[in-house]
Amino acid sequence: MRPQFQLTFALPYGDIRIDGDLDFSSGDAVAAAFESLQICGASRIRADLTGVTFVDAYGLGLLRGIQRRLMADDGYVEVVAASDRYIQVCRLAHYDTLLPARAPVPPATIMSTAPLSTGRRTLSG
Repeated sequence: MRPQFQLTFALPYGDIRIDGDLDFSSGDAVAAAFESLQICGASRIRADLTGVTFVDAYGLGLLRGIQRRLMADDGYVEVVAASDRYIQVCRLAHYDTLLPARAPVPPATIMSTAPLSTGRRTLSG
């Protein structure tokens, strides 16, 4: 699905909401949307990605590249909200800097509170 963008700003902040796919086919449009915010003077960009329906490695790399460029100029890109699908792909790819600060922790990573077994095991050879 072609992405749709909603851009708002109150300098130095810029907000972007992306609805649709974040992948190779949408890369130019996504880059142009972020560039529009930067041209208008936004150096602190907050991204709402709750409407992202598909994301691949290209899309993550594109966002990380934009994030790095802004950081080099004392700015930033902060993902303030994201779809479950986007969060899952970010975690699988270990792109923690592209996760929202309050991303829910998946159940598989929550530590168990059950006591560990203290029994001894031996290996026989």
